[in-house]
Amino acid sequence: ETWPKPWSAMLTGVVGALTGHTIGITGHRRWEEQAEMLTRRGAQVVHGPVMHTTLLHDSDATVRATEQALQVPPDLVVLTTGIGTRSWFAAAESAGLDGHLREAGSAATVLARGPKARSAAIGNGLEVDWQARDETSAEVLSHLAGLGVAGRRVVVQRDGGDPLLADSIRALGAEVIDVPVYRWHLPDTTTPALRLIDATCAGRLDA
Repeated sequence: ETWPKPWSAMLTGVVGALTGHTIGITGHRRWEEQAEMLTRRGAQVVHGPVMHTTLLHDSDATVRATEQALQVPPDLVVLTTGIGTRSWFAAAESAGLDGHLREAGSAATVLARGPKARSAAIGNGLEVDWQARDETSAEVLSHLAGLGVAGRRVVVQRDGGDPLLADSIRALGAEVIDVPVYRWHLPDTTTPALRLIDATCAGRLDA
């Protein structure tokens, strides 16, 4: 009841507006920026990363999938994450394929699972035709099912290590090219994450 909402209203308040509130952060990438933004407003931050992402050691796998995706222009391109989209274009650039990838993406219908993927797409010169409001793969899959993708060529930037979304789209009858870019795994130590979970269960966090 004491937590101010929405976030936009909270974060535009005066310095010190969050004094007395404790906020947990689960991310590992750029979490320092989030923490600094919150502590400047008086919050106490508890950091407990629950996952870690690393680029593929074998970037050739990304390049090979990109080459396959470009053999025939795709009808749709599904972008799931910001880091994945940026890293995909970086890998394509290293192989001299970024221009071709940008051209193919510009001619296709581009779907973004969330704002980070959308921002990364725009940053790489693509226009996003649709973005999932709830930022879930299930919503992306439902949207594709509504479009009707049977027989259509769909390129999917994979989120993490498992091609779950690609497999689900393939089950709709589409021809799917799955592009692996990075993988996620548990952090090197789970102690901070467990400490954050304990604090949450004990009611010591406000958000």
